[in-house]
Amino acid sequence: MAVVIPESAYKQIRKSRQLDQNGQGYQVQYKGTSYEALETAAAAFAKGDVVETGWLLDSWQLEGVPSGGGLLTITCVPEDSVSETGGGTVQTALKAVWTCKSVRNDVAWTAYCGISPGANPNRVDLEMWMKETDAELAKAYKYKDDKGTEHELSEPSKKLAEKIDKGVESVIRFYPVLSCTSTWSRIPGTFMKNLGYTDTPGAPKANETHAPSNLSSIISAHEWLKVQDDVSENPDGKFTRTESWMGVQKVNGTTAFDPDLYGAKRWPMPYQK
Repeated sequence: MAVVIPESAYKQIRKSRQLDQNGQGYQVQYKGTSYEALETAAAAFAKGDVVETGWLLDSWQLEGVPSGGGLLTITCVPEDSVSETGGGTVQTALKAVWTCKSVRNDVAWTAYCGISPGANPNRVDLEMWMKETDAELAKAYKYKDDKGTEHELSEPSKKLAEKIDKGVESVIRFYPVLSCTSTWSRIPGTFMKNLGYTDTPGAPKANETHAPSNLSSIISAHEWLKVQDDVSENPDGKFTRTESWMGVQKVNGTTAFDPDLYGAKRWPMPYQK
């Protein structure tokens, strides 16, 4: 909705564009001979109304003047920029700050097991060996199945079994986490989009401050899972959005996250069917 000013009021020349720490926003004043007309008009204002192209109403103040008229001061904030793409519009942030950090993830020993019996430890064999009650047999890295047939672990399974014998239950791994904290004039339309799915973070633009150098190459070398998307309103009426992605390095171009669990067509939970 657009801001409507009574015809009896005229715009003051004076403006100020230093209302916040980023130099964004300005005030515009209207002086009218009728305080009541300005008061009626201001009562219909709503936060986010369009004041001028690219500028939205943030707040207003009406004061009486000695002549009996009124002075209406409107504080404006810049509107999120919008660009055309693929026949639609895309809302972009007023400002964005990127950070990189690492997150610890403890990986169970079962992650080392695979489908190749010659190259990978075998999970089923290892679990059967761990259940073996014959201490001497287990010490030799052997076990008996439910039919009493004796089996010996493969060499890859033995190497992992040796570590399990030493008390190793998991290994520590660290993964990169990219976070983008952005400022918006209103809640972005893409809020919650792709949260919990594989998603590629958008590389920061040249005018976005604190964008880590070489970030584009970090993004392309990993596959990413979007793990956070929070929006909160600030005292100045703008909104702060925090998005985070956890990355796993690609190996020979392989998919790091299981598409059945995290892809665009991931399996639905039973209650979602």
